[in-house]
Amino acid sequence: MELIPCFCFATMFIGIFTLVFLYSKHVKKQLAATLMSIAPKVQGEVQPGGFFGNPRLLFSYLGAPGRLEFYSTGGKHKTYYTQLFIDLTGLPMFAFRVSPEGFLGKIGKFFGGQDIQIGNQPFDDAFVIKGEPEQAVCRLLQPHVCQAIFALRQFRSQHIEIATVGNQLRFRKLQWIRDAEGLGYFLDQAEVVFRQYLMDIAQGG
Repeated sequence: MELIPCFCFATMFIGIFTLVFLYSKHVKKQLAATLMSIAPKVQGEVQPGGFFGNPRLLFSYLGAPGRLEFYSTGGKHKTYYTQLFIDLTGLPMFAFRVSPEGFLGKIGKFFGGQDIQIGNQPFDDAFVIKGEPEQAVCRLLQPHVCQAIFALRQFRSQHIEIATVGNQLRFRKLQWIRDAEGLGYFLDQAEVVFRQYLMDIAQGG
């Protein structure tokens, strides 16, 4: 008699696992289809991602290797991001980070954390700006670049984070952008920032 509850539990577990697997497979198929729809426009190649990973798009972004992907954190309460990585290996990079002004940012500034002020009051109030050298960061954040960053933030999820990570420049947007039009907009606005970044490092950072 004791085997019956165990059997029921095992059956329920297998059923739940199967449903999760099928749903995950369906979502990945949708994401891959979206990437496939924009791949010809950027002459990119879609990688399916496999069992544990999500599909991603590899392409050349203003002459640099680019990677557009869907990322989620682990744990019970996952956070979902659409991410664009641009590989700058071999280029004379300068470090910078722009992230939304929030509670943690205010605490950091209170304790003396870096927050570069560029003289654009709405932008200075909306974002925490870090980087080195500061002159290069200020030169990067020209009005048209700030406008593009604001556009990225206001697009759907009220969030954007742009930062140099290792030898890469990363654009991270809260929420998975699942439609081709939205991904195209994301790439277009990011291009404004990246183009200016390339101009600045070409002029000596």
